[in-house]
Amino acid sequence: MSEHQAQFEDLDASDLYFSIIAARYNGELIDVLIQRAVDTLVEHGANPENIDINRVPGSNEIPYLAGMHGL
Repeated sequence: MSEHQAQFEDLDASDLYFSIIAARYNGELIDVLIQRAVDTLVEHGANPENIDINRVPGSNEIPYLAGMHGL
């Protein structure tokens, strides 16, 4: 594990848009990960309305949906 911690104090997400694509498989675990990601984005100024969350049946569908969204 790295001795260096990433520094995020200077991040400003207030004018950015985000897309989170997650599997429905292992829903309880994934729900926690999504919420932590959203909380972190909001902590750094992201507008919750600018965070798009999409769920797919499993991890195999994530690249397909990302491609559909041009990500």
